[in-house]
Amino acid sequence: MAALCLRPVAGTRAAITRFTAGAARVGLPAAAALTMVADSVRASAAPGLTRAIQAATAPAMPLMTATARAYTVPTAPLTRVAGTLAAPAVPLVSDALRAAGAVSAPIVPTLSRAAGIAHRMGTQAARAAATVSADLGERRTRRRVWSRPGRAHVEVRGLRRTGSARRSLSQDVLAALHSIRGVRWAQINGVTAQVLVDFDEDRVGIDDVLDTIEAVEQAHGTGGDTFDWSEPEHPADDGPLYAAQAALAADLAGLALAAPGRFVPWLRLPAAIRAPLIVVEARPRARNAIMRRFGPSGGHLMLASANAIANGVSRGAATLAVDCVADALLVGERAARRAAWARTEPVLCSADRQPPAEPPAHRRRPVPEPPGPVEGAGSTTSLAALGGAGTMLAWTRDPGRAAALIVATAPKAARAGREGFAATLGIELARGGVLPLEPSALRLLDRVNAVVIDSAVLCGSRPRILRALGGDGTASGGALAWQAAGRILAAHSLEGLAGPGPWRWHGARLSRVAGWPGEGSGPRGGPDGSAPGGGAAGPAGLAVDLSDELGRRQGRFLVGCDLDLHAEALLGAARESAEQVLLSEHASTVDLVVWADEILSSPGSLAPQIRRLQRSGHVVLAISAADAQALAAADVGIAVRAPDGNVCWSGDVICRPGLTDAWRLLRAVPYARRTSEQATRLSVGGSTLGALLVATGQGSGRTRLGIAPVQSAALVGIAAGAVSARTVARTPSPAPVPRGDWHAMTARDVLERLGTYAAPAAAAPPPTAVDGSPAHRLRQALDSAAGLPPVHSAAQLAGAVRRELSDPLTPVLALGAMASAVVGSSVDAGLVASVMAGNALISGTQRMRVERSLGRLLMREQISARRVHWHGTGDPGHPRLTGDSVAGSPQPANGRTGNGSHPPAGRLPTSGADDDVFPGLDSAPEERIPASALVPGNIVALAGADVVPADGRLLLADGLEVDESPLTGESLPVAKGTDPAPGWACPSGPAWCTRAPRSWPAAVTLW
Repeated sequence: MAALCLRPVAGTRAAITRFTAGAARVGLPAAAALTMVADSVRASAAPGLTRAIQAATAPAMPLMTATARAYTVPTAPLTRVAGTLAAPAVPLVSDALRAAGAVSAPIVPTLSRAAGIAHRMGTQAARAAATVSADLGERRTRRRVWSRPGRAHVEVRGLRRTGSARRSLSQDVLAALHSIRGVRWAQINGVTAQVLVDFDEDRVGIDDVLDTIEAVEQAHGTGGDTFDWSEPEHPADDGPLYAAQAALAADLAGLALAAPGRFVPWLRLPAAIRAPLIVVEARPRARNAIMRRFGPSGGHLMLASANAIANGVSRGAATLAVDCVADALLVGERAARRAAWARTEPVLCSADRQPPAEPPAHRRRPVPEPPGPVEGAGSTTSLAALGGAGTMLAWTRDPGRAAALIVATAPKAARAGREGFAATLGIELARGGVLPLEPSALRLLDRVNAVVIDSAVLCGSRPRILRALGGDGTASGGALAWQAAGRILAAHSLEGLAGPGPWRWHGARLSRVAGWPGEGSGPRGGPDGSAPGGGAAGPAGLAVDLSDELGRRQGRFLVGCDLDLHAEALLGAARESAEQVLLSEHASTVDLVVWADEILSSPGSLAPQIRRLQRSGHVVLAISAADAQALAAADVGIAVRAPDGNVCWSGDVICRPGLTDAWRLLRAVPYARRTSEQATRLSVGGSTLGALLVATGQGSGRTRLGIAPVQSAALVGIAAGAVSARTVARTPSPAPVPRGDWHAMTARDVLERLGTYAAPAAAAPPPTAVDGSPAHRLRQALDSAAGLPPVHSAAQLAGAVRRELSDPLTPVLALGAMASAVVGSSVDAGLVASVMAGNALISGTQRMRVERSLGRLLMREQISARRVHWHGTGDPGHPRLTGDSVAGSPQPANGRTGNGSHPPAGRLPTSGADDDVFPGLDSAPEERIPASALVPGNIVALAGADVVPADGRLLLADGLEVDESPLTGESLPVAKGTDPAPGWACPSGPAWCTRAPRSWPAAVTLW
């Protein structure tokens, strides 16, 4: 008995000892003192206590021993009987214990991992709450610091100031950091108000950097400065992520609090306590006031915590479940944003890329943003709910029922749908390489109705002749000079044309025209990072004179740059997404002005034009690569990263080089608008059904499933927004569309330029390996099943029925059917639903039949083409021609020029007919394909009675005549040839426009 009693005491003592030791480690000296006192008392009192017990029990020991012996003898038979009876049950008990151990073996690690996850989540939530609580207030006090080994971005207090104080602070901070041994370099980013420090982590720590910055701040008197919440959140800041995590933890805690209320009625409070929070969240002004008072992150956390408490004590589990889904998406968005920053930071920040030292001015809008569909639905629904609650209170004299009406009509679905779309879009964009600097800009996409595009982002990287500025009107002479100038430009890049010139090739020379508006400026604009000024890539272009070997001027040309392969796709997406599309004036984008509603001719930044649009009630999306003022002034600024890595930090979203990411964001605008409108309709329908439930006597406003209509609508809105965002984010990129003055180029130049865009699908080798993963096998099975006629027909019918149900009256009828079911008219609801379904099925079947018939007719009228597989001297579809190359330094390919290396004196080196002779092209094999399968760079053969399948450039022609009567109305066929036909018109007005000399060389020099 004594031994049995001492084991728990020993265990308890060991537990107490471990506890006191742990308390001492975390800094509780009192616990250590108490432990020492207890040990000393036990050591001194134990021997005396033992002797006292032995002396007291000594007289009774013989009696106790005799009694024990008397009772021991009868227990032996009982023990044997019990053992005999229990013997058969021992194997069963053993088997049961082993089975229980086997079953519980996988559960124990899972429970252990779950406990560990819960512990980490609790620790992280506590840390998040502590971090966010430090920033609660109208201004932020915590410094943003992001660091990794050898690199740190540190926010500097006082860099938001202006004038000489700011410049002096910046200089002193850089000087102090450079004085630290181990700091390699440091830069000031005026947009983010941070200093970027690159250092040797073995010699310098982040604490040394922070101490140095703090010392400079104290010296300048900015150590007590705070930070304005109106400034954009930096993607490296952990505060927004922690706030979202704390909000999610509050929702989960609210769910845990709401669970006992289902079983213990006295723990449940009435749902009316949620009404004030619902009114605050539904009113944009009240919500914005809280955000201004506590900051964006702190305000969101305050509302989430209050909502979790109110719904937890009033058994609002459905509301908290919807909030958990929304906050989980928000956590994913902000985590993906931080991960995107960690990936792109080495590319964006380096010693050879100097960020802007000054922040852009006038970031604030001149007028408040116009309300969107979500804001309108929230205000209207909340006012209607307040009016209905007042009427309900006056009619029933029941305050609880009036408050239940407010709870049942909460316009939650509208904002939930937009948040689901924006959060999912942010996640997908961040995973794809896009860096959202300001996530709130994605919440404005549904209100964008004007797009301003800096035309410089539409330009490519190669120079081209835009037009001729002078000549004598002779077609042969114009083509001769055009081709010579084109050959010279083909050997140079835009950066090469930024110099003073001249640029030579075999005696021909291009030189700048003095006094031209763009003369003297480089292609990247001024040193302040403003919009590009002059040069070949500038808005005015570059005027050059073409001279022969004797110095006689043979022509004057305006040189610009080619267009990006996705320029047309970007403008097409802009036309679909906005009411107004505005382009800045640029010489190289004259061919694209038909896409724009207005051409902006402001010489500097586009910011004044953007503010003009904002004052007129527009929400503006701007796209630029270098106009920092315009991107800062726009509601949604999309900064396109330059190919050399330079980035405009004033944008809300930083895209990769090229126009694909900007095109995807423009494509997201109509999706965002439709998502918000759909979420608004869901919100109105859910509020209406909730009001009917309360009006018919169901005070809680729930359906028989226990879920309120507003919560169901909010969940559907989040799902629809997420699906819509994934759809637009995973849409394949548009096909590249090369543009150029193909009529002004020789056939050889056109073929060499378009050869890289050809897609020789027919000649592509089959895949050598097959992915054997389960996902790949499942995809193959689904593709095979989709090809079966029954499955294909069912899919077509489902699509046709879905298009029929997209009628605007469908939501109205569906809401009426649900309302009928709510008030008890289930027969009417069934009739309406059956009529809707039957009508959609019949109409969808008819639509499918009509589409099939139309498809068969179109197949009969489909234009086919004869694609030629000409190898030339290279691969199919990518011919490499002999002779000179437009990408390098051209060399003559034949001996028609006298000595084979230079043309005769006084003549221009030009191309002629021999260049356009392609050996073996007329006998190359052909393949007949649909005209829709042609891509730029394919070679097509034409014969008598053929229909021209696409726009093209003639390579070879023998007596070709084309009937153009459907286009021009001419009654006779028009002869076609292979000679270039460049434009050679002199615009009237400018004083610098003169005609070329009339004395052109009589002979044509070939190479």
